[in-house]
Amino acid sequence: MAENQNLVTNIIEMIQTFIDAVFEIGNYFEQKELEKGYRVGLDLVEALQAVKKVSEQEEGDKWKELSIRCENCFTSLKEILTMIKEEELEKAERKLEFELLPLLRIAYIRFFYFGKIKENPQKEVSFLEEAVELSKNYYIEQGKEQNRYKYDITICIIAYNQLDYTKLCVEHVLEAIPRTLRCELVLINHGSTDGTKEYFEQIQPEKQIDIKINSLDGFVIAPFVAEGEFLLIVSNDVIVSKNAIDLMVQCIKEDPQIACVVPLTPNVSNLQGILPKEIQYKDIEEFKKAAGHYNRRNQRKEENRVRLLTPICLVRTEYWTNSKKTKALIEMILGMGTAMFGDDALSLYFRRAGYKNVLIKGVYCHHFGSKTVGKTEHDFLAGRTFFYKKYGIDAWEKGFCWSPSLFQKLVCEKADAKRILGINGGLGSNALKIKEELKERTGNREVKLINYTMERRFFADLKGISDEAYSIENWEKLLDELEGSFDYILLSGGLEKESNYKRYINQLYQYLEKDGVIIVQSSEKKQVDWFEKQYKGVERVEEQEFLCCKDQTQTQYIAFCKKVERNP
Repeated sequence: MAENQNLVTNIIEMIQTFIDAVFEIGNYFEQKELEKGYRVGLDLVEALQAVKKVSEQEEGDKWKELSIRCENCFTSLKEILTMIKEEELEKAERKLEFELLPLLRIAYIRFFYFGKIKENPQKEVSFLEEAVELSKNYYIEQGKEQNRYKYDITICIIAYNQLDYTKLCVEHVLEAIPRTLRCELVLINHGSTDGTKEYFEQIQPEKQIDIKINSLDGFVIAPFVAEGEFLLIVSNDVIVSKNAIDLMVQCIKEDPQIACVVPLTPNVSNLQGILPKEIQYKDIEEFKKAAGHYNRRNQRKEENRVRLLTPICLVRTEYWTNSKKTKALIEMILGMGTAMFGDDALSLYFRRAGYKNVLIKGVYCHHFGSKTVGKTEHDFLAGRTFFYKKYGIDAWEKGFCWSPSLFQKLVCEKADAKRILGINGGLGSNALKIKEELKERTGNREVKLINYTMERRFFADLKGISDEAYSIENWEKLLDELEGSFDYILLSGGLEKESNYKRYINQLYQYLEKDGVIIVQSSEKKQVDWFEKQYKGVERVEEQEFLCCKDQTQTQYIAFCKKVERNP
């Protein structure tokens, strides 16, 4: 917490007066009293410069950050004043409302939090409960109340230099916009110095936001200004295929539990970059043709995931901006300590709220990779540490992504399956993958996923992806609570230090349905060896799994079998 609380309080009050001044200027615009609005703007220029000067005299990250935000707001305001002088009133109004105002709101929230709230646990809890109001999108609130949004979809492209890629991206987005939907285009120039600003001006989007200094605000400003029921975020290194947007909208509209959808793309991890056999191309024209043939609505291939990487993503704007259930926007604003793992955080907010993150495997777009952010000085491990401290889990925790080694051998084709049991699955990707594979291969949408964990920190995440989830203390408690039978049992560790592991596995085996499958995962080879000797037809998988918070790998043995008679 800041030492000079009087100064912090004064600065917070000043930023609030800046926000009030923006509304005052807007009122003068409506009344056609441009001269009065211009004078208020001049006063605001002086006040911003004064706050910037004070921030440069203080030490600490929050003051350095405030100085940058003052500079960004100052640059925005200067452009607005120039537009007023040149009598470009409509441009000035839009820049005031959709650029300067959200930049000031972000500055207020960040400085208030780090100056008054952070490191005070009691204040922090109550602040987060109330802070959704501070970041609320009032256009979306009004649209929901009236049951009619101004636009069906807001399409937002974020660019940081790389103008050649940006042009490709914008041109193909304009080609791909569905003519049956009411769309607005928002172009965000996130500190570019290569002519991006001028190029965006030629496009004449509904909204253009120019941020002088790349301050990470570009990644959270879109939800502030979106007026569409759905918000499509496109990185400037993505080429959108012709009917991709329409298919993504069809998917998300049909299920209110879906918060975010992402198509297949290359040059991305998390097993989202697997190139379909039907997609083969050497240049852009071949890509467009191949994707045009490939893209089809296939509900079986709309796969719920623990997390999604988001070079392009479509979200329900309300769930991101105004939801007290997710608190997604305010959490992201307060979590902007690193540019790393932003998409992991967004997935976390949605899944902990019980919403779905869906990978649409029937839609394909091209992603060049790592062009939007460009070269950064962000420390990868420092980013993971920041994520862990904020959310209680590592971004790349156990179970953050399903195991391809396992599913090369485990074929989920039990069409009459009713229940899946996951035990100690971390974030739960493997157990969830079984459920989604059953849907894709057999059309089975009735199977239930039940997760138990002895690692309490995973419970909030497991609740979000499970039909039922339970936190338990030990194996004895688990076996006391289990009821019914299961078609799949996935035991993902937690046995390594248990002397009674043989009894636990044997008891779990009794809960297996006829023709069911049990999977035992352990880093203790002797446990898997014993399992192989006890049961017929056991198959083994050996894989390398990256462990959270450690720069090392450890062999994980996985063995599985269908329900059979025990070996003598």
